[in-house]
Amino acid sequence: VIPLAVTGLIFMLAWGGWYKRDSILFFYLAVYALPLVAYVPLSRYRLVLLPVLCLGIIRLFQMVLYRLKNVNLSSSKHFLSAFAVLAAVVYWVSWPHVTPIRPADFITLGKALEIRDRQITPEIANCYQQAWLLNPDGIAAGLNLGRTLLALGKVKEAEAVLGRARNQAPENFSLSIYYVNSLLANGKARQALAIVEGIREPKKDEARLTYFYLKGECYRICGDSTRARQSFEQALPLAGDAARVNLQRLIDSLR
Repeated sequence: VIPLAVTGLIFMLAWGGWYKRDSILFFYLAVYALPLVAYVPLSRYRLVLLPVLCLGIIRLFQMVLYRLKNVNLSSSKHFLSAFAVLAAVVYWVSWPHVTPIRPADFITLGKALEIRDRQITPEIANCYQQAWLLNPDGIAAGLNLGRTLLALGKVKEAEAVLGRARNQAPENFSLSIYYVNSLLANGKARQALAIVEGIREPKKDEARLTYFYLKGECYRICGDSTRARQSFEQALPLAGDAARVNLQRLIDSLR
């Protein structure tokens, strides 16, 4: 589509289409193309340019047919030669000769599959694993792979991945929380407690709930009932109705 459309737009400009009725196409193209060029991440939304590109192709074939019908053979040969050369050049320039797949592409695919499936599946974990294999020190790849492995019950693999990712960003709250979960799942409560005690208390209520709950759970497993109860009591006012009932049971069991 793009090579033919760009060729058509170039011929339209060459024949003065920019000041005739075709000018609306160039106005539309400019309005959308300039932001896409100025802000590259928006290029994923370049589908809005498809109507203009399709119209460019239509105009191209209209011009070719008009040229063949109304111009002498010699002139038509020159026109067709120019058309062929221009189309070939545009095609060669616009063709993606090398399109490397980035870790971010696999992460985006994994996120999309999570929205579609509404649960963690091996297919989703495989997407994040591909991202992690491309960049083993990537924080986003390690975090997403680790949490999906936890959800699938692969706790040893999750601990290894999350531990490596956390070494790259020890201040990352989400990484630390998932890593603590993986340590608890592998029976390493004291190591988990050492990490959770070093985490700075977050400001958002949801994060604070997770923080105090995990802290209390680490204390409880390590046998410190007093500190466990205190942590659960700090989490209690932040919890929803169902979670509040479970937290209250934990607190009562520690009295």
